[in-house]
Amino acid sequence: CDMRVLIHSARHRADADELSSELGLAAIALDDEPTAPGSYAKLLADAGPEPRGRPGDERDPAWISYTSGTTGRPKGVVLSRHAIREVGVNLLLELGRPQPGEQILLAQPLSHGAGYFVLPYLICGAGLWLMDRYDPELALALSSRESIRTFKAVPAMLPPLLEAAASDPGGFESIVYGASPIAAPVLDAALERFGPVLVQIYGQSEAPMTLTCLHKADHALPDERRLSAGRPRRGVLVGVRDEGGRARAAR
Repeated sequence: CDMRVLIHSARHRADADELSSELGLAAIALDDEPTAPGSYAKLLADAGPEPRGRPGDERDPAWISYTSGTTGRPKGVVLSRHAIREVGVNLLLELGRPQPGEQILLAQPLSHGAGYFVLPYLICGAGLWLMDRYDPELALALSSRESIRTFKAVPAMLPPLLEAAASDPGGFESIVYGASPIAAPVLDAALERFGPVLVQIYGQSEAPMTLTCLHKADHALPDERRLSAGRPRRGVLVGVRDEGGRARAAR
């Protein structure tokens, strides 16, 4: 990917120094003292106030997401500025606009699906609460805060959250999940415990978070549709094609 800069926290300095030395990178520490060389704060302080124009096109690369499924070496999926914008627009259309000061609780790495929530929340004046590691008891406690209304999860996080919520369901208004199928007993238990707050989103690295959505009301369907990946999002056309690219009827 022709990487040139590595941005890190001070607690990962040893790894950052090793990588920077090996790959010839400029390392920037986010949480160093403001006067420390190479700190983010010092770079900001030394920069001029004038905006710097950068020529570009919406088709230019903006993000490289690495994916390998479960086998093989990671492959870089290059996403354009247009694609990243569409991700943000789709999330806001399907999940609703967060209010200024509102926060989403993210317990996954930002290099995965959780990272795509950063832009839509920040452009609305909202924020993020990032967990270093998943702690279901802490997640449940944070749900009592007025500012934290949404939790982004994967299905495997729900059983321990249910256990933590045995006596108190917490206060999440939305629990957004995806990345793998959800077992029917887990889904039913979560709906019974937390109420109609679950939303499933589906995408892939090449079209992240932007393919289909199973809304809160859809989870009340009495048949197996509540276990599906939902319907195509607004502005998205989903079809089934064979190896030759010919349209096939969906079963």
